[in-house]
Amino acid sequence: MRLGVILESPSLPGVEIQQSILEAHGCEVISREARMTPDARRRLAKLLFRMTRGDDLIVHSLDVLDMSTGELAHRLRDMFEVGVTLRIALDAETALVFPPEEPMMSLVSALADHEARRPQSEKAYRRRRSSAGRDLALTNYQIEYARKMHQEGVSPRLIGLLFQASPDEIWRLVGK
Repeated sequence: MRLGVILESPSLPGVEIQQSILEAHGCEVISREARMTPDARRRLAKLLFRMTRGDDLIVHSLDVLDMSTGELAHRLRDMFEVGVTLRIALDAETALVFPPEEPMMSLVSALADHEARRPQSEKAYRRRRSSAGRDLALTNYQIEYARKMHQEGVSPRLIGLLFQASPDEIWRLVGK
């Protein structure tokens, strides 16, 4: 599957331009958001969670994902671990390709680990998420589902991707 993501933003080309670029790169599914609201983040997380080995995520710019550097490092690490390739489509013919190869995975994993060790970044991450109207609490059903997924061997990172929570938060829920 080739998943494209479009976001309306003054810092990005118009949505029609983004769409034509993504279509030129063979996107089969295109997610288009006017703003990156909490609901839009959940929809995007669900799409990313469904990606499997050999799939491509195609964006015009990393700005489309509307994430901090730390959040982005964590998401890319999760994607590369699964085997998803990131393509940044600069125009209809040109794309920067980041395959899930070992050097790329190592670099992104190191960045994600670095970000996780920085306590001030976690506070900024939580502040940013809560200021966007995001409630980090999960329902009882979601907690039970996360526990079931963990028992079936799904990693806390992938479960966190589904529920828009950090792997540490998921581990606290399922590690009991």
